[in-house]
Amino acid sequence: MSNNLVPLVGHGNLRIAAMGMDNRPPTQEELNVMKGLLERALKSGAKGLSTGLMYPPGFYCDVSEIIELAQVIANYGGILTSHMRNYAEDLEDSVKELVRVGQAAAIPIHISHITAAQEPNWGKMDRVLEMVDDARHNGVDVTMDRYPYTAANTTLRSILPPRMQEGGVTAMLERLKDQATRKRCADEIGNKFNWHTMIVNHCHVHQDLNQKSMADIAKAWNKDIHEALFDLLLEERGKPRIIFFIHSAEDMKMAFKHPAVMVGSDSDPGGPDSHPRTYGTFPKILREMVIEQGLLSLEDAVRKMTSLPAQRFGLQDRGLIRKGMAADIAVIDMNRVRDRSTYDDPCLQPEGIEYVILNGEMIVEKGSFLGNSAGKMLLS
Repeated sequence: MSNNLVPLVGHGNLRIAAMGMDNRPPTQEELNVMKGLLERALKSGAKGLSTGLMYPPGFYCDVSEIIELAQVIANYGGILTSHMRNYAEDLEDSVKELVRVGQAAAIPIHISHITAAQEPNWGKMDRVLEMVDDARHNGVDVTMDRYPYTAANTTLRSILPPRMQEGGVTAMLERLKDQATRKRCADEIGNKFNWHTMIVNHCHVHQDLNQKSMADIAKAWNKDIHEALFDLLLEERGKPRIIFFIHSAEDMKMAFKHPAVMVGSDSDPGGPDSHPRTYGTFPKILREMVIEQGLLSLEDAVRKMTSLPAQRFGLQDRGLIRKGMAADIAVIDMNRVRDRSTYDDPCLQPEGIEYVILNGEMIVEKGSFLGNSAGKMLLS
């Protein structure tokens, strides 16, 4: 690997292994299978459990299932990270759910990419941060991360109601062929999304639709928006991804100023259909929030990128430049540093990151990646 990797256990993987994509609580036997697999992974060095409660099969579980698994984590000093159940109209309830897990299992909780999604919910960040502060004051160890973009990147099928996705993608596609099911699904979805800000960026059959909004696609196909959505999912076998402009810039800035919020890209290296956050997150923070806006001090921004996440995931020899620590060092030209990736061209490399040393080995020299595989698994 060309970076270091801290492994977490995917709750979805555990659930699928034990009971497939069923929309129901697990039996005690199935729950024991999940707990056994989790314990085996933790013994092998995983740092904790990661849940995706907005996606199948995560949204089929209730809080008691997560608490049961979290209690296994507690035995190994691990952490629970979570893409919450809802970042929009049920945002506050979703935060409460994770705080409840942290209290019940006495484990640290980390909320992925904290935000208030969809315009009707903008302005809720103040309340969310207040809830987190209250939880921390009452002994629940909660932290969060955030990326510096107002657009999310997810699957198009994720906007379908949970019942439509029961049983996996193949079952979902079969349901989409039934007109009565489509009508009911369209009624459930309604107009809760802004179709003009939902940009499709991952089509293989209809490549001409990449970078077009769902509203434009429906117009081009001369179809009702829901019919266009269902037909696109069918013809692309459920695979399209979307860039979705749903975040408030003011909420984002408020989150970054909070001491318990660190920088996270929420991404992995992708191709031309990915999100600019993959290559742009960290230089964008330095250029815009430190240099141009003065929202963060350089010291605080560096802390949010280095020592805070290292401490959060129990990496005792990382995150600081100090004698005896691992030699992970980035040398950055603050006069030149900037992100270059865009939504149209997300793989453009940043400028100003002159040298990177990973585990004592030079992997970036004079701004160029040397192709070295100096990374490793950082196990418990």
